Amino acid sequence: MQLTPRLEIRKIEAMGQKKKLTPDQIEEMGAAFVVQIIADKWNLFVIRILAEKDELRFNQLHRELDGVSQKVLSQTLKNLENSRIVDRQAFAEVPPRVLYSLSSLGKSLHDALQHLCSWAKDNFDELNEAHAKSKR
Repeated sequence: MQLTPRLEIRKIEAMGQKKKLTPDQIEEMGAAFVVQIIADKWNLFVIRILAEKDELRFNQLHRELDGVSQKVLSQTLKNLENSRIVDRQAFAEVPPRVLYSLSSLGKSLHDALQHLCSWAKDNFDELNEAHAKSKR
């Protein structure tokens, strides 16, 4: 089950901690949510493709992602929508039309991920060497 901020707060309350969360606790929860978002294999691909293509219909997005099932893509989009990373716009037409795009929060996450990717690229040799040494 994917944790949301509301569920995590309820979990804390259920443990008997009715006090307000400290800034450190909020920061830890925020970091945990970001890690949860970027740790999912398909989330990163969806975010990248929507950043490049602006907005796509479900089947267009499915064609862009090699190897993902429709069920997994549907669940991924639902989770990203619930996290407010992706916007879903449904049109009352026949046949129904739904467009997916990055929200402003999703765009800012994409920008942050670009910095992380740049850091990884700049430090690839050192990271690769450290990884190789740890395998010996």
